Formats: sequence, structure tokens, C-alpha cells
Amino acid sequence: MVMGGIFLLLAFLVSAAVFVHGQPGFISIDCGIAEGLNYTDNQTQIEYTSDNGFIDTGINQEISSVYTLKSTQRLYQNLRSFPEGIRNCYTLKPVVKGNKYLIRASFMYGNYDGTNKLPVFDVYLGANLWQIMKFPHAHKRIRIEIMVVAYMDIFSVCLINRGWGAPFISVLELRPLNNSLYTTVNESQSLLLYNRFNPGAPNDRDVRYPDDPYDRIWKQWVGPWTPFSTPSIIEIENDFGFEPPTMVMSTAVSPLSANDNLNFSFPMNDTDSGLQFYVYMHFAELQLLDSNQLREFTLSLNGAFLDGPFSPMYQVARTLSSPSPLTGKDNYTIALYKTTNSTLPPILNAFEIHSVKQHLESATNRQDFDSIMNIKATYRVKRNWMGDPCLPKAYSWDGLNCSYDSSYPPTITSLNLSSSGLSGEIAPSLGNLTSIVSLDLSRNNLTGAVPDFLANLSSLTFLNLRSNQFTGSIPSVLLERSHNGLLTLSFGENLELCSSDSCKKKHRHFNIPVIIGVSVVAVLVSFTMMIVCHKFRGRRQGEPAFNASEEDSLFFSRNRRFTYTEIMHMTNNFQRVIGRGGFGTVYHGHMEDGTQVAIKLFSQIHHGTNVFQTEAQLLMRFHHKNLVHFLGYCAEGNNKALILEYIVGGNLANLLSAKGDDTIVLNWDQRLRIAMDVAQGISFPTI
Repeated sequence: MVMGGIFLLLAFLVSAAVFVHGQPGFISIDCGIAEGLNYTDNQTQIEYTSDNGFIDTGINQEISSVYTLKSTQRLYQNLRSFPEGIRNCYTLKPVVKGNKYLIRASFMYGNYDGTNKLPVFDVYLGANLWQIMKFPHAHKRIRIEIMVVAYMDIFSVCLINRGWGAPFISVLELRPLNNSLYTTVNESQSLLLYNRFNPGAPNDRDVRYPDDPYDRIWKQWVGPWTPFSTPSIIEIENDFGFEPPTMVMSTAVSPLSANDNLNFSFPMNDTDSGLQFYVYMHFAELQLLDSNQLREFTLSLNGAFLDGPFSPMYQVARTLSSPSPLTGKDNYTIALYKTTNSTLPPILNAFEIHSVKQHLESATNRQDFDSIMNIKATYRVKRNWMGDPCLPKAYSWDGLNCSYDSSYPPTITSLNLSSSGLSGEIAPSLGNLTSIVSLDLSRNNLTGAVPDFLANLSSLTFLNLRSNQFTGSIPSVLLERSHNGLLTLSFGENLELCSSDSCKKKHRHFNIPVIIGVSVVAVLVSFTMMIVCHKFRGRRQGEPAFNASEEDSLFFSRNRRFTYTEIMHMTNNFQRVIGRGGFGTVYHGHMEDGTQVAIKLFSQIHHGTNVFQTEAQLLMRFHHKNLVHFLGYCAEGNNKALILEYIVGGNLANLLSAKGDDTIVLNWDQRLRIAMDVAQGISFPTI
């Protein structure tokens, strides 16, 4: 018997040593330490690492030296604070969808910022609120713990700034659980730890890893009872779904008097009476009883019968719990009563109290979530894309809109990635956003063909592909939907993109007019050349000059007129200059619907008014697909302006001379076609 016990003890120690070395599936983060730094905790032998691989925002901080002296544990010496942004999120991975995990976050303020003002902030796990963080003292260490089923292949732990001080975090840990544990944990609800007690512990040291392979923390609780223990190994029965560690189960407590009850109460502080609690009580008989001895007891809750009679098994762990969650009371008292037949008092080895956390918000649709995460990774999107894309609604991702239906998880309906620095081909993951209605990929450096899978997005009604570097032709299904009024399709300013397969032949003969991706400054050069050529042809053929009075009436009747005040508003008081000429300056602006425009404001000297009138007349006469569209004008006293379509791409002269953006290089094929298109723009007849 003794040899068997020694063998079991050795086997347990060897198993524990393997766990310490491997720590399978553990994620252990000491928040705020330097990138690349890691160390082994003296107490648990768990290796902790920097949080730099799990979050991109925040600032590393150290607690005040006053509290460093009081806090001997290294984990609380540093923290990461988040003074910028409303939501900042850690991404914990890899995790396995459908598996159970324990996630624990720890906090100690320690007056790290020197203000001695205790913050209040929210902590979210995915789409659902985990905890509102409040701190009674600067030196108070607070741990929050939750057991949850993985809905995705990552966990997002997000800190939300409520305006009452910058959020911070000291430690973040993830531990995989056996899926047979805690059967009340499922995809619709989690368990928040209220407390986990080891009342018979002989000292004040918490029991955790490696004694508990799941790294649950069992705290000592000193009360009005008699502790006792056994050196034997306690058998853990997996079928009961709790697996309390042997070190915890090898100690127990009994009443001070053999005839007394064994009582404990909770909550022991102010708690919402609407909370639901599960209580798990762990029992194992530590004494080998004689044939005339019996330990038997019943359990009551607030004076009402709960369970029993119950007799613990010798050196075998058993767990009792309430069949349904407890709710509706401010305080609960559980009492263990010795039965009349019992010769020994009741005992208790350990107990846990958890509150139920219902998942009130369904996370974003799994397919949409996976797709948008893939898009984020593919293009390395630099926006504040953290946490659940759609939830909470107040913190949904920038440039993204979702549909919300209480019967279904949120789905992504709109995605605006315009001017996001995207490069490469269109990611196939975009084709998996099956509920998307609006997709804007304009003003990026996307290349390759426009993929056919975009045509399979049946809900898509708006697609903007302008100002990229796509090649080939637009899928015929997209063109057909556009022609039928089912899709608003924009694809201009793509040097190699055509609207049909027939244009491929024209490419070989350089006869395709190309939408030149340059600023309006370059187009104004073409206008000047056209004016010269037109006047030259007119004089040579004896044609008279334009009749200003006749043209004015046509011009003013057909086009939108803006006030000078509107022009100032559109240009933000003429903030951004994008070109200068001999008769005026060109400014960047926005119309009320967000459309970007180029506004040429004519000088009040050097005949600026006359040039305004001439250019306005030309805009009415000349129409060509290589020329920017005329959108309106301003003629208010001496203030004269033309509002034209804004086309990105930089200055044509700089592009041709390689003085512009280094990422844009025009080959000789492109240069020849640009020259031909400019020539066509100069020589085409008026209509």
C-alpha cells in the first residue's frame, strides 16, 4: 500500500514536471514589459512574455516606486495604458473554435501616471461586457476570470475608455480547459469567477499551476473551523466535470465542535441581487473510517433543504452543486448538517462560486468575421480595427456598417476601404461577404483583374473601383447589372482596365482612349492647348470669335451655380492648393455629398474674368471621355470659379519626368498612349 502510494506520488510529480515545461496552449502575457522580453515566474514556473505580439496600441508604463516596494510579484511591476482611442483590444490566438477556455486579466494601478486618480473603464470579451473596472486603492490588485467557449479562432479582450481615466492592464492569461469541465459553460453563457476557496490550506499560498494543470487559483480561507489533511493522493473522477486538484482535495475543514454545523455565506460584499450564481462544493473523505464510524450530512440553502444525505468517498473527489442557478437574494448561506445517524461531523474540502454571464450580443456572423479578419491581414489595414467588427454598435470598425437583427448575428453590409493604401489583387475573402451592399475600393494601388466572384455578391448595389491599377476587362455580369440599373459601378482612372473584352485588341494598336489618372492641373494644360488650336483654326478659316453674350445665356441656364460662400466651405477656406496657373489657382474641395472636386478660382487681375468666360464656353462646347466633367461654376461679382471633377494621381508633368510618387512608374507603352489620348483630346471636333 505504501509502495503504491509512493508510485502514484512519483507519477504525479513527473506529470507536473511535464506540464511545467510544456504549458500546452497557455498564453501568459506580462503587459507593458519590453518587446522580446520573457521570463519564468518563480512561483508557478510559467513563462511570461511581452504583449507586443498581441496588440499594436498603448504605452508601456511602470507603477510608482512607492508601490513597487509593496508589490513583490514581478507581474505587477509594469502595465500597458491606453490614453488614445476609445477601444483598444488584445487578440489572443491560436484558439480552437468550440473549445472551452479560462481567461484571466489582472490589474494594479499603482499610480503609474502620477495623477493618483483611480480610473473607471469597461473590459469586453468579444461583443459582450465582461467587467466594469473600479479600484478602491492604488495598491489594490484585482483579478477577473471567465470560463468561456471559443466562438471564433481568436479571443478579443478590449478595454473601453468611458471618459473616467485611461484604461490599463497588468496581466492577461489564457488557459485551455477540458471540454468536459463545467457543463453550464456553453456558447450562450459563460461563468464569471466570484471566488474559488481552499479553506483547509495550511498556509497563505494560493494553489495554482502546476498543482492545478488548468491554472485555476484556489485561495486560502480562514474561518471558524478545524483544518486537517492527508498525505495521500486523492483520486479525481473525470465524470463529474470539475477535476479539483489533488493538493486542494488533500485538505479539508470540519466544525470546531463535532455537533456543530459547517456554514459559509456569500456574497460577502455589495452585489446585484439579480445575478445568478452556481456553487460547486468538492468533497473527499480523508480518514479511513472504522466499521462503526459514519460521516453523513445534509445541505441547506438559506434554511431550505438543498441536498443529501451525503457521505464523502474515501480519497475520491466528488462534487455537489445546486441543480439550477441561485438568484434573487442579496446573500446566501449554505449549511452542512450532521444527520442523526452520523458519528462524525460534516467536512468540506473546497468550493467555487461563479456568476452566470449571458451572451446578450451575438458576435458578428462567423463567415463575415473570418473574411474581414483575412482582409485586415492581407492588406495590413492600419485603421483601428480591433475586437468584434460590428459590436458593440458604438465601437464598430471604421469604414464598416452592419445589419442588426435580433434573430441573427450581425452581418457586414458596407465596406469603405477608399484611400487605404491597399496593394495587390482583390482578396478572395471579399467574395465571402455575402450580405454586402456597398463596396468602395477606390484610390488604392490594387492590381490584377477584377475578379468574377464580385458578380456573385447578389446584394451588391454599389461598387467603386476608381483610381487603381486594374487590368483586363470588367466581368460582363457586373456590366449587365450596371446597365440594368441594379448596380452603381465606377471604374475610371485605371490605365489598363476596359469595359469589355473587345478593348483587348485595341490595346495592341494603342487606339484605346485611357482615363488618365492625373490631377486637374494636367487637364487644364490640355484645355489651354485646345484653346490655342481652336483659335488658330478659327482665324485661319476666317471664323469670328465666340459671341460672349450668346454663350453666357446657354452656360448659365444648363449648369449648377454656387455662391462664393459655398466655394469657401467646399475648400475649407481654400486650404489645399493642387495647382497654379497664369490666371488662377486650383483648390481641392468636397461637395455636400462628399464628392471630391477641383475648384479653379480665377484671379481678379490679368484678365482672369475674361479667361473664366472663355473656359466656361469651351466646357460647354467640348465633350470627351478623356476630359474631366464640368460640375458647376461661381460668378459672384469679381469672384469667378469653375467646379470640375477631381481626379487623383498627381501632376502629369511630374509623372512623365519621374518626379512624382516613386510607386508610380509610367512605362513607354503608357507614355505613348497618354500622348495619343492628349492628341485626341486636342483634335476632337466640338459637339
